[in-house]
Amino acid sequence: MKKAKFLVPVVVAVAMMINIGCSKSNPLNPLDGCSGNASWVEAISNESTAYANAVMAYSDDPSEANCANQKTAGKNYLDALGEVAKCVPTVSQAQYNEAIAEAKKDIDEANCDG
Repeated sequence: MKKAKFLVPVVVAVAMMINIGCSKSNPLNPLDGCSGNASWVEAISNESTAYANAVMAYSDDPSEANCANQKTAGKNYLDALGEVAKCVPTVSQAQYNEAIAEAKKDIDEANCDG
């Protein structure tokens, strides 16, 4: 499996979220849970940590089990990123969703043959 090939588009998407800001769709809560970068970062921190640990474990021992764990952790991380999509400005939504879909496809197509 190519190590973290699918991570690049997601990192770009997350960087866009940090730099651009949040959607203001709810007039009663204009930041809609996106106030500052900490709120959405906290929402994905467990999955991000688990994914980083799985990547390191697979790098240290490229076994089939570690590959499978990396793929699962990667999908969980991407799912968490999908949950914070509300923090991506509307004009960037399509690119953000496309990056996540492409990354999930890369995970699905990766094999665990080493």
